[in-house]
Amino acid sequence: MLASVPRDREVLDEIVHNLKVEHAIELNLTDNDKQKILDRICLINGNFLQTKEDPFKSSVPQIIESIQSSLDTIITELSLPEQGHELLLYDRSEAVFRIVNALEGHKANAPSSPLNDDRIAPSSPLDDDRIVSLLSLSCVVKDACERVLAELNGVRGRSGRRAYDWYDEFVQLLLEFADIAAIDPVVKTDRISGERYGPFIELALAFEQLLLLCDLPLSGQPVSMRSPSREACAKRLERSRSRLRGR
Repeated sequence: MLASVPRDREVLDEIVHNLKVEHAIELNLTDNDKQKILDRICLINGNFLQTKEDPFKSSVPQIIESIQSSLDTIITELSLPEQGHELLLYDRSEAVFRIVNALEGHKANAPSSPLNDDRIAPSSPLDDDRIVSLLSLSCVVKDACERVLAELNGVRGRSGRRAYDWYDEFVQLLLEFADIAAIDPVVKTDRISGERYGPFIELALAFEQLLLLCDLPLSGQPVSMRSPSREACAKRLERSRSRLRGR
């Protein structure tokens, strides 16, 4: 799922070394400092994934609601046999078949042949007690689905993290590095070429190597936390600094 997650110490050591050699940016970090940096990057990456993997963009609530609705239909329609009256084998098989279908997220009345379905081939006779037990279990599962849906609806109503909170956290870390290295945390622009330059953007581009380049766990959609270009990085830094100053 994670195509590239360079969070280990070797990559961090290489970043620190290259900043010193190529850009004269010296970060005197202890081993404890480096571990804290990796821990914070891990949290930033996790916060990014939270903004992308919204459970309400997935099918989970729909599946739960489908199971709850199907079981409710089954419990209502499948009346228990009157005393002294036995269900036919087909009736029993159909009852179990419909419950299994519902629990797997299918429709309660999904067309198929319950007598030929390997999932419900009984190892012992499908007596009325077993049907009663299955229907009782269905009631428990249905009630559980209702409670879970109520909780999920409560979560959906809460305000979530803003889309770029994770990048602001990353920039806050960069500002701490800038303070350590005694550099001005601004991005400069070449008046002739328009190219963005300066130690702060070099710091950002270097440490972006620790950000995720991955496929999202639920959707499989490829995403990158890293800036696609130097100009894009400069604009992100400027917008983030503006947001941080406004807090």
